[in-house]
Amino acid sequence: MDGAETCTPLEPPVSEDTVCDLVDEDCDGSTDEDYAPYTCGFGVCVRDSVCVDGTESCTAGSPTGDDSDCDTVDEDCDGTADEHYDPTYTCGMGVCQRSSVCTSGTESCTSGSPTGGEINCNGLDEDCDGTADEHWV
Repeated sequence: MDGAETCTPLEPPVSEDTVCDLVDEDCDGSTDEDYAPYTCGFGVCVRDSVCVDGTESCTAGSPTGDDSDCDTVDEDCDGTADEHYDPTYTCGMGVCQRSSVCTSGTESCTSGSPTGGEINCNGLDEDCDGTADEHWV
C-alpha cells in the first residue's frame, strides 16, 4: 500500500469479561468488569467471592448460633439445618406423652397411643387420661 500502516481490530473472543484474570477478554478497555462470583460456606456463612487485581478469593462468614431452633436455617454452618433441634414442648399425657419434633422448619407434636385400660397397679397412666391406675381393682 502506499507506505501507510493500517490496523483492523479483530472481534473480541468473548462478549463478556467474567474471568478474574486482569485480562480484557471482551476488548472494551476494562478488565474483569463482568466477573461472575461463586459462593463459599454453608447456611448463614454463605458469602460471594471477590475479584481483586486479578485474584479471586472467598471467605465464609461466621456461625450465628448452635442450630437448636426449628427454622430451616443452618446457623452453625455445617451444611445441615436444625440438626441440634431442642424440643420446646410436649403433648399427650401418661404413656402417650411425646416431645415436639422439627420437620422442614415446622415444630409439631403428635401424642402416642394408649397401651392399656388402667387395670394394672403399675403407676402408669396407660389410657392417657391424666390419672394412673384408676380402673385397678
